[in-house]
Amino acid sequence: MKMEINVRFTDNEDNEVVKPVTVDVDVPDFDEFRGPNSFLEDFDVLEKAALEARNSASKIAIEEYLAELSKKKRMTEQASKKSTK
Repeated sequence: MKMEINVRFTDNEDNEVVKPVTVDVDVPDFDEFRGPNSFLEDFDVLEKAALEARNSASKIAIEEYLAELSKKKRMTEQASKKSTK
């Protein structure tokens, strides 16, 4: 079984402003939970996979955001230089 985490940056009109990021990780199937005596151990496996996916998706999404910000800053600075000439 897989768990998928999606991260999107949108403006106030819900338009995507950065390429969306999707990360998926393997998680235990329902039948892999062995019962009440081992629930905490089994849940730990699920939780670690979820945290790994969240951390990875967040890292990639922030990198994409900063790359887009850098592009927009450069374009703004170039336009500003052209208008002052």
